[in-house]
Amino acid sequence: MQHENPHGGETLRQAVISQPGDTQPQELITFDAAAAFLGFKKSYLYKLTSTRQIPFYKYGGRLIMFDRAALETWRAARLQAVPTQAEQAARAAAYCAANPLQK
Repeated sequence: MQHENPHGGETLRQAVISQPGDTQPQELITFDAAAAFLGFKKSYLYKLTSTRQIPFYKYGGRLIMFDRAALETWRAARLQAVPTQAEQAARAAAYCAANPLQK
C-alpha cells in the first residue's frame, strides 16, 4: 500500500512480501512506523539495526523495513515482569531459608 507524501512523491508505508518457503506473506512497516510501534527513538532503533540486534530488511540497499510479526516476537522476548514488593520479599525469604549463613 502506498500513500502520497505531502512533500511530493510517494513513500512506501506498508508492503506485503513473500519469501520462498513462507506460508504467510509478511507485513513490512517503515522505519518510522517501527520506532512508533516499539516506542523507541529513531536513533536507538538505528543503533539496534546497525549492530544487528533486531530483525530487519533492506529495500534497494538503503531503505530499512521491518516485519511486524518479527518485531512483535522480538519485543515479547525482551519483556520482563517486575515483581511486586510482596513477591520479591517472598523470593528473598525462600532464598534465605534455602541458603542459611554459615558460621
